Amino acid sequence: MSLELDLNLEPESKEELILSVVIFGHGCEDFLNPFPVESEIGEYYRNNVRVYSTPAVPDISSVMATTGVRRIVDNIKSKFQDIPEAETIEIVNSIKEEMRSNYQESVARVDQLGIFKDSPNFKRNIEPRYLSQASNLVAYLANKEFWFYDESKDEEIKTPLQKQTYENIGMHVTDIRRKITDESGEIRYEQVPLPPQRLSVYFNLSYKDGVKNILKHLKKELGINTDIKEISRILGFDKPKQKDKLKMITLVELYEFFKACRIDYVNIFDLTCRSCKTRRLNENEIANIGNFESSVSRNTKAFGRSRKSQKKSKSNKSRKGKKRRRMSKTKRR
Repeated sequence: MSLELDLNLEPESKEELILSVVIFGHGCEDFLNPFPVESEIGEYYRNNVRVYSTPAVPDISSVMATTGVRRIVDNIKSKFQDIPEAETIEIVNSIKEEMRSNYQESVARVDQLGIFKDSPNFKRNIEPRYLSQASNLVAYLANKEFWFYDESKDEEIKTPLQKQTYENIGMHVTDIRRKITDESGEIRYEQVPLPPQRLSVYFNLSYKDGVKNILKHLKKELGINTDIKEISRILGFDKPKQKDKLKMITLVELYEFFKACRIDYVNIFDLTCRSCKTRRLNENEIANIGNFESSVSRNTKAFGRSRKSQKKSKSNKSRKGKKRRRMSKTKRR
């Protein structure tokens, strides 16, 4: 006697959370020690995180004044608010294109002023083959350190102007939205309202108060409960000299934070340098890493695919599923 199971179950709706954040400070990446391909963290950063970078090219520094960050963050936040029900790739691409000419002009201006004329690293910034690739999508294939200071790690903030400038540094949340897939496979997006104030430390994740505020907001708007002590430990607020503000954080710690807060997808606007942590990369290494990053950024699963490709995928799965909707006599495996 055969036991037959009907596997033609009704699909369920699904909600996923997308976070967008701007990071400004100093950065270096461990290009020569990439995440293991099959590791959870490696898969998360390849498949669930979209990365915009100002220099874009591996082992190239970022040329940006701290005082200009406030305008950039406010502009990015307003673009998200203008299109509250759109898939975020549309917004990211518009920002990428808008910022490219401004960033390239900035680099050219710095070159003309001779500010970094004695820096061998800056010479790469102005090479046409590298500058033409600036302001683009990349991928995090290895761990990265972000340092949150202006000119030196031990600098002191003494004046109100210094304080205001210093608040530009950090990790600024610019958008939260839900990706809702209904039973038929149709996708829509809903923005989670953020407070209307301009750039401040209110949602700056490098400040402990900023983290508390975002966790309260996630609970109020989405019912997500988190342990503030555990989140603070994950981000590093228990480390020496980081009680109220982070001096440094890594992609490993950010990954643990995203998972703890149930963040499914992340847009990161990375305005920091892409310096190699261990040594200067040669031209072939830059090209090889850059090409791999480009292929990853173009083929991000689920998060980066268009609706058309998602529907096509669903259609293919449906046709395959019809062939195996009935099973005869189940066996233990």
